[in-house]
Amino acid sequence: MRLGELEEQGKVQDGIETDGGWKLDRKLDLLVDQGKIASLGKIQAKKSWDVIDASGWIVCPGFIDMHVHLREPGREDKETILSGSRAAVAGGFTSVLCMPNTDPVNDSEAITRFIVERARQAASVYVFPAGAITKGLKGEELADIGEMVKAGAVALTDATMENIRLLARGLRPLELDALGLPRTLEGYCREFSELTDISIEYSGFEEPQLSEATNICLYRYLQEALTNVAKHARAQQVRVELSSQNDEVKLTVSDNVGDSPARPTVRK
Repeated sequence: MRLGELEEQGKVQDGIETDGGWKLDRKLDLLVDQGKIASLGKIQAKKSWDVIDASGWIVCPGFIDMHVHLREPGREDKETILSGSRAAVAGGFTSVLCMPNTDPVNDSEAITRFIVERARQAASVYVFPAGAITKGLKGEELADIGEMVKAGAVALTDATMENIRLLARGLRPLELDALGLPRTLEGYCREFSELTDISIEYSGFEEPQLSEATNICLYRYLQEALTNVAKHARAQQVRVELSSQNDEVKLTVSDNVGDSPARPTVRK
């Protein structure tokens, strides 16, 4: 039972009250007045009060679910605001943040306002809509964020994981697959030298057994190191060496200005 269902005055008796903020973890009575907690402690009930025996129960603030899919509008065959909110309250959740992957996507004031109004009519819990960052969740054009916020959106999200995967694939040069690490590093040194007029001498070895993650790590390190040389060291000559000894691989970047070369070391 929600406390709000005690419309007048009532008591929740012998419940175990727990709340990390208040640091309470003991058996208490709660006095509820007009749906709000009026008092905690040992309370003597009046005859006119409704009394709920909460022996063995845990009484705590309502939970908040920050990621739910209510699907309305458009996919009511999977879920609705009504059914989703009923499921939430059955599990002790009093507030939910609903994702924007509706149909149409919640990327506009109209859809946000629909969700807010529908939740006001049908929901058993507080429903907070999250708006899409981009139109249609496509990651191409920004949605009307300001208008969604005015209509009631409290958060913004998008197809985050897929975007991260696309970004990860974009950061991985195709040359690593086609040419291997040594030739990819050598090619990058050559291109960087042409762009910056810095003389770069590269030496490497053929090592076919490095993991994909190691290859990407070494490639990205070289990019960062050469960028720092160009921006900060003002060097005219750089030596890049990829070497292997026992079970370790080293990529050494040294220039004619710096005192000590940078040498990231990874295990095979």
